[in-house]
Amino acid sequence: MGQFKHGFCGTRLYREWRNMLQRTSYAKDRAYHRYGGRGIKVCTEWTESFDAFLDWAISSGYRDDLTLERIDNDGDYEPGNCCWSKHVDQQNNRNNNRLITIGNETWSVADWARLTGIRRETIYARLNLGWTPEQAIATPIGSKRVKITREFCEVDV
Repeated sequence: MGQFKHGFCGTRLYREWRNMLQRTSYAKDRAYHRYGGRGIKVCTEWTESFDAFLDWAISSGYRDDLTLERIDNDGDYEPGNCCWSKHVDQQNNRNNNRLITIGNETWSVADWARLTGIRRETIYARLNLGWTPEQAIATPIGSKRVKITREFCEVDV
């Protein structure tokens, strides 16, 4: 069987497969430290055969608007630990996300930004200045109600 018999070489799915292999096995890849450098591997079945990955992908609901995600962030790329998800959902599952709980609601900073219309960077800056999560999320942009002084990170009301 020829190397490119499957006819998927220029497709997004093929690039997903190649990128997965690269970030887990090629030490010079810019993302290697987050994957292969942490011991994340690709199962032998997928490493040795794009066709096996293709079969799994199609049977698991692959679409061009979805991205490959590991269910257990510390687990390997293998059929039982992977799924297809929307990019925004995958971003919320990153291990460097900051989660904020207000009342009974826990969301990532990116989710709170989408919900409130306040930029993610603004929420992070407010939290880093010592604002409470409630202040960082509930205070409208440009509000005079709550003012933070950088020198002391105290809340002036």
